[in-house]
Amino acid sequence: FNIKKNSGKKIEAQKNNTINKITIFPVSTSPIRTMPINILSELIEILKKDYSIEIFLDNNLEISNFLYNKIISDDIIVVDPKDKYDLISSIKNIQYGLFMDSGPLHVAKMFNKRGVLLETSVSSKILLKNYNLIKSVENTFSSVFCNAPCGLTDIFNYKNNFGCYDSLKIKSTDLKNNNFKNMINRGVKNYYLENIKKPVGCLSSLNVQHILNVIKKDLSL
Repeated sequence: FNIKKNSGKKIEAQKNNTINKITIFPVSTSPIRTMPINILSELIEILKKDYSIEIFLDNNLEISNFLYNKIISDDIIVVDPKDKYDLISSIKNIQYGLFMDSGPLHVAKMFNKRGVLLETSVSSKILLKNYNLIKSVENTFSSVFCNAPCGLTDIFNYKNNFGCYDSLKIKSTDLKNNNFKNMINRGVKNYYLENIKKPVGCLSSLNVQHILNVIKKDLSL
């Protein structure tokens, strides 16, 4: 979106704004940065008791359509922006967002929006640098193959198997002589849905109660 970085000054939240609607942005173009369906469903069920719930999806993405078919109900609002300009305009009007590492997070920062980021494979210290209106749910997943956040932005193809370091049981040091860019491009999109249905470790380790605690604490300030 050609978004300019915010200055180094910390931005303060407007204290008197009443939050009665929470907007969820569960989709990324990568399956390792997309909200798992069980996390999404549980958050909806709990949050809708106190808030109106709005969810942004993109029917051009297979990932998005999968999530839609799992969470569709009459008591949530599903928004499918017609283009990037409609998306930007819509984000400008949200009250409070739940974000994954995707485009809407950066647009929300441009408009000084409040919310919570669910950290996955890319560090929130990078994504939220010098920005304090969006809080982070830090990801503490670790295995013998990796620690979150690992820096990956997509699954990769290793010997015709598709996943991340942990799901493929391989250490990053074992790939040092490989063309990693080529490994990310070789047919991985055909395996996105498979990785959505079986989330990688840093996604499956996310704890709903911890996420809710961060949201509750932030909204009580």
